Amino acid sequence: MQHLPRLRHDKSYSSLARAINSSETIGVANHVKRSLSNVMRISFNSQIDNGRIVQSLGRVRAATTWHAPGAVCARGDWKDEALRALMDAAEDFEADALIDVGYEIDGVVVSDLSAIALQRVTATGTAVRLARA
Repeated sequence: MQHLPRLRHDKSYSSLARAINSSETIGVANHVKRSLSNVMRISFNSQIDNGRIVQSLGRVRAATTWHAPGAVCARGDWKDEALRALMDAAEDFEADALIDVGYEIDGVVVSDLSAIALQRVTATGTAVRLARA
């Protein structure tokens, strides 16, 4: 498997990250999922504004499906898709937030008859529980 270089998160990479990072604090914000009471907080560094981490639940990882490098994601952006999957994985552990979120693009070349390049976006982060007010 050929690994492509790891990409740092940048506001220009995904529309969801742009929406998240539109708050005054760069890299920290809330993303409200479609449930009524569930708020998953996302941080691209190791801190959560206005929140105290009481328990680290461990690293979680989620990836998109394998796709051609120029393929368009049905739900918008591949990084958005990976972040949504990461939040779903963190919810399985009853996490309140994700910290140290990062992205990586993995690539492979399948060479049965003709070389077909495939890639996927992987999001990783640390699931944590926050102190209750």
